[in-house]
Amino acid sequence: IALENLKITAYENEYSLLEAVRHVQDLKLSTKSKDSLAALLEAIDETKQKLDAKEQNIGAVIRDYITKIGYFDYIDQVEKDDERRETMRANIHVLIEDIVEFDKIYKNATFQDYLENASLHSGQDDVSEGEYITLMTVHMAKGLEYDYVFVSGMIEGVFPNQRAVYEGGHSAEEEERRLCYVAFTRAKKKLFVTANSSYNFAISAGGKTSRFLEEAGLKQPAFKKYHPKYGTPTKPPTGPRREAPRFNEQDHFDYTSDFPFAVNDIIEHSAFGSGIVIAIFPTQTVIEVKFDSGEIKKLVATHKSIVKK
Repeated sequence: IALENLKITAYENEYSLLEAVRHVQDLKLSTKSKDSLAALLEAIDETKQKLDAKEQNIGAVIRDYITKIGYFDYIDQVEKDDERRETMRANIHVLIEDIVEFDKIYKNATFQDYLENASLHSGQDDVSEGEYITLMTVHMAKGLEYDYVFVSGMIEGVFPNQRAVYEGGHSAEEEERRLCYVAFTRAKKKLFVTANSSYNFAISAGGKTSRFLEEAGLKQPAFKKYHPKYGTPTKPPTGPRREAPRFNEQDHFDYTSDFPFAVNDIIEHSAFGSGIVIAIFPTQTVIEVKFDSGEIKKLVATHKSIVKK
């Protein structure tokens, strides 16, 4: 609510968000929110003064700012997964190290110089014309165009990414949809899209065609029983037949033999103790567990903290 009020004030007065914060006492916010924003503004102004004075290493100034606004404490509060929490912390340390290294190379550079250098450096710097295939992520493809583009792995759980949607909800799904649009529109002449319906190691389950394909008006072609060029029958798959997962009445995916857990399995979690699996989501690699304490949690099934008894 506080952020929405801040955005409304900025929009109505044609302010940036930072300018809106400077008028915090005029905003329709709680006293706690006003005090927090005032403290943030104080930290920003203090950091700006230090950067302008150039008396300290830029990396040290930014490290002090991140610590002062309580970002590390915020990570500890909102992220319960140990591995992800450490990754988030490591990302901050890498950023600071990069700033320190930049400061060593460019002695008289400012923080603005660093930001401009970081924004200009992208995958586009390494791309040149030639008769070859360029392999890149969708993020790196922004701003680029090619005659022919291949987008692979268009199945639920891969694109949109299962963890992003699971943790970020609707806003994360919208971001994945925007990225898909970026990927598809990189093609100037032809777009090739691939998806597989059999077992996929990325999601540890059978594949289900991405929702983005239907939204884009792309239809999955019928399976061809004969080789398109030679007309010889294709070799039938060996082993037991594997059916694609289906939604049941509770919108939970049915169990597949590839998924490592089943409903009623007993597990042991390194932090939460013993519990029983009450629902599984194979395409998201997620299980729902009711622990002996009575607490119910959704967990990443492949996490090292979980052991099946």
